[in-house]
Amino acid sequence: MKIKIFITCLFFLFSANSFAEWTEIGRNEKNALYIDSERIRKDNLGHIYVYVLMNHLNDDDPRSTIAYFQCDCDKFSFKILKEFYHRKLMGVDRYDDYAEPKPEWNYIYPESGNELILKYACENL
Repeated sequence: MKIKIFITCLFFLFSANSFAEWTEIGRNEKNALYIDSERIRKDNLGHIYVYVLMNHLNDDDPRSTIAYFQCDCDKFSFKILKEFYHRKLMGVDRYDDYAEPKPEWNYIYPESGNELILKYACENL
Protein backbone atom coordinates (compact mmCIF):
# COMPACT_ATOMS: atom_id res chain seq x y z
CA MET A 1 0.00 0.00 0.00
CA LYS A 2 2.82 2.42 0.86
CA ILE A 3 4.37 1.80 -2.56
CA LYS A 4 1.12 2.77 -4.31
CA ILE A 5 0.95 6.02 -2.34
CA PHE A 6 4.63 6.73 -3.07
CA ILE A 7 4.17 6.13 -6.82
CA THR A 8 1.07 8.33 -6.87
CA CYS A 9 2.99 11.13 -5.14
CA LEU A 10 5.84 10.82 -7.64
CA PHE A 11 3.38 10.99 -10.52
CA PHE A 12 1.96 14.28 -9.28
CA LEU A 13 5.39 15.69 -8.49
CA PHE A 14 6.81 15.01 -11.96
CA SER A 15 3.69 15.87 -13.91
CA ALA A 16 2.69 19.05 -12.06
CA ASN A 17 4.04 21.21 -14.87
CA SER A 18 1.66 19.61 -17.36
CA PHE A 19 -1.26 20.92 -15.25
CA ALA A 20 0.15 24.44 -15.02
CA GLU A 21 -1.63 27.41 -16.54
CA TRP A 22 1.39 28.97 -18.25
CA THR A 23 1.04 32.63 -19.28
CA GLU A 24 3.66 34.01 -21.66
CA ILE A 25 5.13 37.22 -20.25
CA GLY A 26 8.07 37.83 -22.58
CA ARG A 27 10.05 36.55 -25.55
CA ASN A 28 13.23 37.32 -27.45
CA GLU A 29 15.22 35.49 -30.13
CA LYS A 30 16.69 33.04 -27.57
CA ASN A 31 14.01 32.44 -24.92
CA ALA A 32 10.30 32.51 -24.18
CA LEU A 33 9.32 33.24 -20.57
CA TYR A 34 6.14 32.00 -18.86
CA ILE A 35 4.58 32.21 -15.39
CA ASP A 36 2.10 29.78 -13.86
CA SER A 37 -0.52 32.46 -13.22
CA GLU A 38 -2.79 30.08 -11.28
CA ARG A 39 -0.21 29.27 -8.58
CA ILE A 40 1.10 32.69 -7.53
CA ARG A 41 1.05 32.74 -3.72
CA LYS A 42 1.84 35.20 -0.92
CA ASP A 43 3.07 34.27 2.57
CA ASN A 44 2.41 36.08 5.86
CA LEU A 45 5.70 38.02 5.50
CA GLY A 46 4.60 39.50 2.18
CA HIS A 47 6.83 37.37 -0.06
CA ILE A 48 5.39 36.19 -3.38
CA TYR A 49 6.03 32.65 -4.69
CA VAL A 50 5.75 31.84 -8.38
CA TYR A 51 6.64 29.06 -10.85
CA VAL A 52 8.52 30.26 -13.93
CA LEU A 53 9.11 28.36 -17.19
CA MET A 54 11.77 29.37 -19.71
CA ASN A 55 11.84 27.73 -23.13
CA HIS A 56 15.26 27.90 -24.78
CA LEU A 57 14.37 28.49 -28.43
CA ASN A 58 17.80 27.99 -30.00
CA ASP A 59 17.97 24.20 -29.42
CA ASP A 60 20.13 24.57 -26.32
CA ASP A 61 20.30 21.72 -23.88
CA PRO A 62 18.27 21.87 -21.71
CA ARG A 63 15.33 22.89 -23.90
CA SER A 64 13.38 24.30 -20.94
CA THR A 65 13.85 25.25 -17.31
CA ILE A 66 11.22 25.41 -14.58
CA ALA A 67 12.10 27.43 -11.49
CA TYR A 68 10.32 28.30 -8.25
CA PHE A 69 10.94 31.94 -7.26
CA GLN A 70 10.52 33.75 -3.96
CA CYS A 71 9.96 37.45 -4.67
CA ASP A 72 10.16 40.52 -2.46
CA CYS A 73 8.07 43.19 -4.17
CA ASP A 74 9.10 45.95 -1.72
CA LYS A 75 12.84 45.44 -2.29
CA PHE A 76 12.36 44.35 -5.92
CA SER A 77 14.50 41.25 -5.41
CA PHE A 78 14.16 37.45 -5.71
CA LYS A 79 15.57 34.06 -4.72
CA ILE A 80 15.47 30.88 -6.80
CA LEU A 81 14.26 28.12 -4.47
CA LYS A 82 14.09 25.27 -7.01
CA GLU A 83 15.30 24.88 -10.58
CA PHE A 84 14.64 21.89 -12.85
CA TYR A 85 16.03 21.32 -16.35
CA HIS A 86 14.05 19.54 -19.09
CA ARG A 87 14.97 18.10 -22.50
CA LYS A 88 11.63 19.13 -24.06
CA LEU A 89 9.98 22.51 -24.51
CA MET A 90 7.36 23.53 -21.93
CA GLY A 91 8.88 21.09 -19.43
CA VAL A 92 6.53 18.32 -20.53
CA ASP A 93 8.99 15.52 -19.77
CA ARG A 94 10.34 14.29 -16.46
CA TYR A 95 13.08 16.65 -15.35
CA ASP A 96 16.58 15.67 -16.40
CA ASP A 97 18.60 17.54 -13.80
CA TYR A 98 18.17 20.16 -11.09
CA ALA A 99 20.15 22.93 -9.45
CA GLU A 100 20.71 23.44 -5.76
CA PRO A 101 18.70 26.28 -4.18
CA LYS A 102 20.26 29.73 -4.35
CA PRO A 103 19.41 31.23 -0.94
CA GLU A 104 20.81 34.71 -1.55
CA TRP A 105 18.61 37.60 -2.64
CA ASN A 106 19.24 38.81 -6.19
CA TYR A 107 18.45 42.32 -7.33
CA ILE A 108 16.88 43.02 -10.69
CA TYR A 109 18.65 44.34 -13.76
CA PRO A 110 16.48 46.78 -15.72
CA GLU A 111 14.75 45.33 -18.79
CA SER A 112 15.69 41.75 -17.89
CA GLY A 113 13.61 38.59 -17.84
CA ASN A 114 13.76 38.64 -14.05
CA GLU A 115 12.26 42.13 -14.05
CA LEU A 116 9.35 40.80 -16.13
CA ILE A 117 8.86 37.93 -13.67
CA LEU A 118 8.87 40.17 -10.61
CA LYS A 119 6.56 42.79 -12.13
CA TYR A 120 4.07 40.16 -13.29
CA ALA A 121 4.07 38.28 -9.98
CA CYS A 122 3.75 41.41 -7.85
CA GLU A 123 0.98 42.93 -10.00
CA ASN A 124 -1.06 39.74 -10.47
CA LEU A 125 -1.41 38.25 -7.02
